[in-house]
Amino acid sequence: MNRLPKTVQISGKTYKVTKQPGNWGGSCTTGKQEITVGTARNQSAQRIFTNFTHEVLEAVALERNIRYEASDDEIMFVMTHKQFDDYAKDVATAFKPMLGA
Repeated sequence: MNRLPKTVQISGKTYKVTKQPGNWGGSCTTGKQEITVGTARNQSAQRIFTNFTHEVLEAVALERNIRYEASDDEIMFVMTHKQFDDYAKDVATAFKPMLGA
């Protein structure tokens, strides 16, 4: 995948996808409904796509309220199987337009 989408559907909400040419990582903000992906020129296309995927997964977890911060500041994802089904549907919805399906 050489291009990131301009928007992505996350749990029924439209998130804007923004590239950050000077950065490596990424972030997501539910309030602004925005995903940022570092596209520093020395990163491979695979690394950029992996960062984008990470942020989509995290945004879905945040929207579904299955992402928590533990007492040791570690991020945890906790869900029932039903919640996992809904999570999988949201992730598939986010990626489906990129697959041309």
